[in-house]
Amino acid sequence: MEAEEYDNVIVPLLRQMVNLGKLGLCLHVENRSKFIDSADLYNNILIYMPQMTQFNFHIVTMNDYFNIDYWLKNDDIEKRYIIDIDHPVIHCCIDYFRNGIGRCRISSFPFI
Repeated sequence: MEAEEYDNVIVPLLRQMVNLGKLGLCLHVENRSKFIDSADLYNNILIYMPQMTQFNFHIVTMNDYFNIDYWLKNDDIEKRYIIDIDHPVIHCCIDYFRNGIGRCRISSFPFI
């Protein structure tokens, strides 16, 4: 899925589902300027779903231009791995490839 589809279609659609209690989400998003990490997921989707009791997800973001320096700041990393005490354990892995492509994989643990 292209980044525009995620930002302009998926996020607004999920924000309208305020009464949704359970959700399983598996996405592969390409060419987004920023990775979808735990902070992005919480700030753009989860705070709009107050009735959510179960959220299982696996989201992969691919980026053709990856800024490794941005992800190596300790204060940024600490902020990005915490969603909320009431949410499942979050697994996040960032891969950097020699050709300049970056990949961020974030998922709930365990992902069903």
